[in-house]
Order: sequence, then structure tokens, then C-alpha cells
Amino acid sequence: PLKDSGNIFHGNALRLDWEKVCPKQDEHGELEVYVCGNPPFVHSKKRTDEQNADMERVLGHLQGFKMIDYVGCWFEKCRLYVNKANASGAFVSTNSLCQGEQVSRLWPNLLTTLEIIFAVQAFPWSNSAKDKAGVHVVVIGFKDKEQGHIEKRLYKNDGKRIQIQKVKNINPYLV
Repeated sequence: PLKDSGNIFHGNALRLDWEKVCPKQDEHGELEVYVCGNPPFVHSKKRTDEQNADMERVLGHLQGFKMIDYVGCWFEKCRLYVNKANASGAFVSTNSLCQGEQVSRLWPNLLTTLEIIFAVQAFPWSNSAKDKAGVHVVVIGFKDKEQGHIEKRLYKNDGKRIQIQKVKNINPYLV
């Protein structure tokens, strides 16, 4: 027999209160929550006025936030969501969040309460759309620092096979 199943909310994830849309607990003290979305991977020079307003709302407390890719907002929203909870999160992102000045602008804030627990280093990705997208992406998983110890893993695809390395720490450059 089917029980009450998931709820789907449609809206701008950067303007919604994730706690209200996805409570961390139900009446029994447990809840399994999956937040799925498809954030646009937009660099600062190609954002709309609405996206710039989202950036201000979510990352405006960070110096130089306008230079962070738009997808960085989802990392911050997830940081706030998993804070003080037995929760974790993971995102596929453009690899630019783990390179250059974006690391110094975004990650010190994220790492105040999060730690990276797994990462897939940059690999090429494309789609089958007419105007084919081609980018290098990373996959990053994290948890609240106050959760217990968890074994960390670093994944690398050398084109022939995926190498898995158990590590003590993973930094924002994914090394």
C-alpha cells in the first residue's frame, strides 16, 4: 500500500525558505529529504537583473560576491539548511567554484560550518541539446562539521577508469 509520497515545489530555490519547504523532521522526528534542482550555471557577466538580485540576497554578506558564479548561491543555501542538522548535501557544479578567486570569496564562509566529505575532480560534461553545452564540472558532497567523523573520498576520472582515494581532508581546490 502506498503511503503519503513526496511533495514537489516549483519556484525559485533562492527565494524559498528551505526549512519551510523541506522540514528537517516530521512528527516522528525523522524525515528523508532530497532537494533537487537545476540551477543555471551563469557567470557574472551573463546574469539577468533578477539573478543579480538573488546573488545580493543570498551572498551579499560576502566581499566580492558578484564575482562568484550564480551556482554558488545553492551552496550557501544548502550550508544554511544543513547547519546544526544531521544532514548533508551534494552538488554538481561548474569547476570554476574550485578555481582562482572564487575559492577565496566563497569557500571560507562555507567551511565555517561545512566540511567536504567527497569530491569528484573536474571532468568534461556535455549534453545532447541542439546548442550543445560543454563544460567541466565537479561533484562536491558536504556535511555539517558537528556531525561525527566520516571517511572522506576523492574521485578522479583519468579517462580510463575512476580512481578512488581515501583521504583525511579535501580542500576547496578538491585536492
